Amino acid sequence: MIESSEILSVEDRQRETAAPRVRVSWKVRAITSTSESFVTCVVQDVSSGGARLSVPIDAELPDQFRLHFPLRDITHDVQVRWRGTGEIGVAFVDSSNSTPIESDIAGSEAPSLPEDLSTRVMRLEVEIANLKSIVAQLKSP
Repeated sequence: MIESSEILSVEDRQRETAAPRVRVSWKVRAITSTSESFVTCVVQDVSSGGARLSVPIDAELPDQFRLHFPLRDITHDVQVRWRGTGEIGVAFVDSSNSTPIESDIAGSEAPSLPEDLSTRVMRLEVEIANLKSIVAQLKSP
């Protein structure tokens, strides 16, 4: 596990996140062992280098695990970079998976889609996630 002295501060997290982040709301599975046990999480934002996950407060995730994106049927090896209450930051450490996360976001792993359609789909997914967030805020008291 990450020692408390190894947990990054907010400023360090911001410096470390060099790649632009895209706000999303994707349900994913953190696969924690070879027996395929998993914890359901939500990706809050994602970049080419990593992601911020909302996790159950009582979840005990190891420092390294596999993150499965069921809707895209993609799995990435990740390493925990920081931990907070109900959220963690992970870095993608794939060595065997050659598909970068930008391609996953844009949908370009499907070669049948033209580039402009892939970009449009990505933009619409981000817009839907933002609208869902606004609706949730409006519904809360």
